[in-house]
Amino acid sequence: AVGVVVAVSTPWRPPSPPHGLRVNQALHCVGFRQELEMTELMRQVEKLLRNTETCRLAIEVSSVKVVGKTKKARCLAIVTNWEHQKEIAVLHVKASRLGKLAIATVFPILNDFRFKLKDNLQFEIHLPSMGSDVLHMEAQTEEDLRTFTAEIFRAMNMAREENFQWVGETHRWVIAYDSRWAKRQPPQAVPAPAPVLMPAAETGSRISSTLPTLVEGAMLRAAGPTAVSGVDNVELESIVQSKMNRTQSDNDVFRKMTLQRNDLEAREDWIRRKMKLREAEFTETKTVRVLLATYNVNGKKPGEDISGWLHVSEKPDVYAIGFQEIVDLTAQNVLFDDPTRCKPWEDQLIKTLGNDYAQVLSKNLVGVYLSVFVKHQHIPHIRDLQSDSAGIGLMGMMGNKGAVAIRFTFYDSSFCFICAHLSADRASSEGRNQGYHDILRRVTFLNDENASGGNCELLNHDVVFWMGDLNYRISLPDDEVREKIAEGDIKYLLEYDQLTMEKKAGAAFVEFTEAPITFPPTYKYDTGTNQYDTSEKQRPPAWCDRVLWKKGCKVTPVTYGRHELLTSDHKSVSSLFNCDIKVIVEEKRRQTHQQILRMLDTMENEAMPNIEVDRNMINLMDVKYGVPISQSITIENVGQIVAQFSFIPKLEEKRFCKTWLTVVPEFGMLTPGEKQVIRFTIFVDNITARQLNNLEDTLDEILILHLKNGRDYFITVSGKFHRSCFGSSLEQLCRTPDPVRVSNAAHFTKQLSLPKELWRMVDYIYTFGMDQEELFLISGDPLEMAHIREALDTGTEFEAFRVHSMAETLVQFLESLVEPIVPYKLYLRCLDSSQSCERCRQILIDLPPVHYSVFVYMIAFLREVLKHKEKNRLTAENLGG
Repeated sequence: AVGVVVAVSTPWRPPSPPHGLRVNQALHCVGFRQELEMTELMRQVEKLLRNTETCRLAIEVSSVKVVGKTKKARCLAIVTNWEHQKEIAVLHVKASRLGKLAIATVFPILNDFRFKLKDNLQFEIHLPSMGSDVLHMEAQTEEDLRTFTAEIFRAMNMAREENFQWVGETHRWVIAYDSRWAKRQPPQAVPAPAPVLMPAAETGSRISSTLPTLVEGAMLRAAGPTAVSGVDNVELESIVQSKMNRTQSDNDVFRKMTLQRNDLEAREDWIRRKMKLREAEFTETKTVRVLLATYNVNGKKPGEDISGWLHVSEKPDVYAIGFQEIVDLTAQNVLFDDPTRCKPWEDQLIKTLGNDYAQVLSKNLVGVYLSVFVKHQHIPHIRDLQSDSAGIGLMGMMGNKGAVAIRFTFYDSSFCFICAHLSADRASSEGRNQGYHDILRRVTFLNDENASGGNCELLNHDVVFWMGDLNYRISLPDDEVREKIAEGDIKYLLEYDQLTMEKKAGAAFVEFTEAPITFPPTYKYDTGTNQYDTSEKQRPPAWCDRVLWKKGCKVTPVTYGRHELLTSDHKSVSSLFNCDIKVIVEEKRRQTHQQILRMLDTMENEAMPNIEVDRNMINLMDVKYGVPISQSITIENVGQIVAQFSFIPKLEEKRFCKTWLTVVPEFGMLTPGEKQVIRFTIFVDNITARQLNNLEDTLDEILILHLKNGRDYFITVSGKFHRSCFGSSLEQLCRTPDPVRVSNAAHFTKQLSLPKELWRMVDYIYTFGMDQEELFLISGDPLEMAHIREALDTGTEFEAFRVHSMAETLVQFLESLVEPIVPYKLYLRCLDSSQSCERCRQILIDLPPVHYSVFVYMIAFLREVLKHKEKNRLTAENLGG
């Protein structure tokens, strides 16, 4: 019972999508590249963290645990908890077999944390009191090592001052990333060691001669008097004070480095944009043939010859082959994905295509699989290989439905292939439309070395193909569809094809086009036959299986058709294209680049920059929980030269704005007369809502817009937050008799037994949704959920909302609580007591009164839900998981 409530009260993270890359390939794909900016690496680490933690620093390192063996690319990240900012940990990150970054080990920085610098950029990390292994690493550059060492010594010094001794007493949050810490016992007293720096005379190390005074000062403060020999106390005090005075300028140095980096990035971004405009001057066109093939195999293994599906008269240069339902979509397969299940079909593809092709990358998500093959002669011209996936199934995140994507640069054109399996609801296209937009939003890649940093979205490629079982149906009765198929009236049926209608209505796939369909519908057949469905369900035939490409691409379709394979209840589909791709002529490119640089230098040398800001105040009066709200300003270069702008941190701050505010773009460059729109977005998440509800923070910020070699502009951003029950505590809500927007709890002396907002949501589900299929397992409508939150905060009556929207709002409400139903302080006891009923009862007794009441209420409700399992198809396992 305790496990069920904990699962409901804490955010669930889906398993990483599987992938068969080697570690070094995966590290390259997710951004471990030598030229990548450190800030981008930090962004990738942030994706691994909960919203309660943040990454302060991340550097690329190499593992050197076994001398003489190949070094493996790794990442070390310094992470802190927002609530307990003095609690810091080092995350050891690597690329997993599944092709994603994964946290391998966590080292909380306690008072016996050991950090030892060695020679040749190498160092060791160890935590003796917790029985951790020694981590042997090598930094990539001296600059990385200097920065990392300085941050480590600061954290060690803080750990000594706070006397951090063991996980559980402090640093409980690291258990979420490395469960082994929950099992470690409190240590015996261990003297805090001094950091060790090998002297240059002994090692000849490059490090000892190049570490700056910043690191020396941090080391002295962390090590204490015993680390320095031959120095008396007075002299030592003088040295330490001198070093500490120098480190007072750390924030100024950081601010200066940020400005320099932003200036450089803005300049390079402007040059890239100008080069893009003049691209035709230094590129030639090459035509390649690309074949896309898609097949929903209905969980079947290969059993027939597929050469007719894949072979064409003139061999393509590139194959992109996608499968759906490559495994049965059972609960076990969805929850415990195994990429080796794709191997039978992968082996069949390799055998069918023969020795002329090499598989450059593959990716799968449960039953969705995509593989790209290229002729051997083109392999030297493939680079920037990356893959990603997005589950959009149960609860909007599970992999029973979703998409996988592969992108790469082919010669000098960027390609992106998407293989998708959308929802199968015949009556409505809304779920499929939403799935399309979710995939566009959630699947992203790192920009390649020729881009301006940040993430690259699906549509931001020269050539984009989208294929798969899109599940759009024909909006006609079954008998009429079959009659028109028999008559060969394809044109009539296409008028009622849902995908065609949704594109015309602007609801989905408006960015894509499709070759003319001249073949009969590809679904649903009796398996092993060419006979449409004769089962009791009599599913009407439909063109579920499609191949599309992005409008504007230099793509010409050659063939588009189906193939009469009998393995599945779908027919396979393929489409052959001629694609015009770019090939850069390097000498012409160099000449164009030099011309642009000379033009830029001339403009920069003429005068001082000057911009005009149309307004300096952003005031958003209607800020609500979970709803982003934006306003924009426009800046214009009214001077005679190039103006480089960037938002910079205030003194003694590292971020230029608070976490609830997003500014796009953060920096840029404007030529004379050029304008730039800057968008400011306020988004109140769980952490911000808790601070605002408790009056610990306000939506007020002053931003500094800095002009290189010019003046600073000050922009005020403010917002009025409408108080919400989301981000509140159970105790607060029980002391509030009226809706939170209008309540005056000071005049209320009694206390409710449980929050009225919780009762309203549970009562709605109890009244209208106990028999709803897959209750709590299907995502709600975001717009409806916003209306539900508003009704809870204002006390207005519920409209006729969908039960799934109410159920997801209930889960969101529980996630947003300041303290979960089972408080954080009892988590370790819950883990230790999971095998003892008596100890679990004692935990319930120890719950605070309001938490106990809510616990009993929720368990009673969940039991009532399970009484309707014959209709809602829920079990205790999938409800708790």
